Amino acid sequence: MKLPRPPKSFLIHNIQYKEHVGNDDWQKPVFAEPVTVEHVRVDNSPEYSVSSDGLSLRYNALVFCYNGMSEPLPDFKTQSRIIFDGNEHTITKVVPVYEVYSDDIYCYELEVI
Repeated sequence: MKLPRPPKSFLIHNIQYKEHVGNDDWQKPVFAEPVTVEHVRVDNSPEYSVSSDGLSLRYNALVFCYNGMSEPLPDFKTQSRIIFDGNEHTITKVVPVYEVYSDDIYCYELEVI
């Protein structure tokens, strides 16, 4: 059984994905060439958490990339960068969402700062 997909008209954004491939000799991050991923959804609503240290930002935006709709669909990694709305963001968390009763990816939810 496959989960229903959103209409493609819902996936109105494109992002550029720059995969983090390691660090150079001075421990600065090194990234692969950017890849344009089309038909994604960007939700620009920041999420905050409250702790004894005060208010802290969890993420600036959520990016949703759907298997079979967002093309190409890379294997996203934390510390990688994505570019949308002219700004570069760092992926802090990658949440794979799986199809029901299967190991197939339904979508990726990316938390970015």
